[in-house]
Amino acid sequence: MSKIKYIFRDFWWTVAKINIKKDGYFAKLIKMYDIPKDSLKKNLSLSMDKFRRGEISEKDHRKIFSQNVGLPIHKNISSLFHTPLNKYTTLYKSIIAFVKKLQKAWYICVILSDEWVPQSNQLRKAWWYNGFDDILLSCEIGLSKHDDKTNGTTKIFDYVLKRYKIKSWEAIFIDDVEKNCIVAQKLGIKTIFATKPTQVIKDLKKILNI
Repeated sequence: MSKIKYIFRDFWWTVAKINIKKDGYFAKLIKMYDIPKDSLKKNLSLSMDKFRRGEISEKDHRKIFSQNVGLPIHKNISSLFHTPLNKYTTLYKSIIAFVKKLQKAWYICVILSDEWVPQSNQLRKAWWYNGFDDILLSCEIGLSKHDDKTNGTTKIFDYVLKRYKIKSWEAIFIDDVEKNCIVAQKLGIKTIFATKPTQVIKDLKKILNI
């Protein structure tokens, strides 16, 4: 019998897929401001990290970014965070069904995701987080996987283990970003690098021996 108690998973691309990835947030910003991709990333990162951790508001994030690129706030920029979910995302029904099976077998299933406040509000209102035992979002706990991946730290996973009073070998972490998995592995957490729902389910069954 597996000693695993908790299963933590990212949301995007492990629970839901984005149908228009090539025309996502960053691509639309480039079009709006007509600036090169490298310039966008450089100027966006100055406020994005704080926005991701919930330290500044959406309004302040837009203002800081526009100031950094030396351009007025675009009139349509607020729409980037408020497009209805069903217009660009789809839930993986097979994953949702498997989560229910895991819960019946007494595994605790938790969302651990880097998320902005506007999107997290949408997801909660749409009940897309419904069915999971707990929800840990960067904008609500003030810690992000992106920070750990960038800085070589393990703060968010240290927080998770302490919050639930568990050892690293009692947890599995699932993410579609391999570098995030590598961060979790530093603490001895078993990980699954997600590429598609069938693969995630297969790998989970193997680790849990079910």
